[in-house]
Amino acid sequence: MTLLVRAQAEGAQPASASAGTGVAAGASAAAPVLASPLPPTDPTPIRGDALVANPERYAGDPETCRGFLLQYSLVFEQQPSRFPTERSKVAYMISLLTGRALAWATSLWERASPDTASGESFMRAMRTTFHNPRGGREAAPRLLALSQGT
Repeated sequence: MTLLVRAQAEGAQPASASAGTGVAAGASAAAPVLASPLPPTDPTPIRGDALVANPERYAGDPETCRGFLLQYSLVFEQQPSRFPTERSKVAYMISLLTGRALAWATSLWERASPDTASGESFMRAMRTTFHNPRGGREAAPRLLALSQGT
């Protein structure tokens, strides 16, 4: 078909197609000329956005929660054009969660929790749920020292 169209564009008359191949009689059986592919997507940020790496996936580890949230803050600050709505920020964060963090976020998303209304509210909920400023070893002695009543 491409050769037939090219032959017509060059002024040749398409006599008859050769045995259903779509090649005009007398035309060579050269490989069809295809349209050039689209140019590669330009990785240059738009509107002054800076290139910032995507955060690593997060599974709910309290030790890495703070750094994970910092990385998200940097992405949102440096690439605002990628996130036209607050919900797009939340969807982006959820897309990089795994394990128990994903299970937790799925529950929030499916019940349309107010914590999924904005990137800031979702990050606050993540911090409350997963960030542990005191390690378990520091908290254990305090828990053992608790007593009931006066």
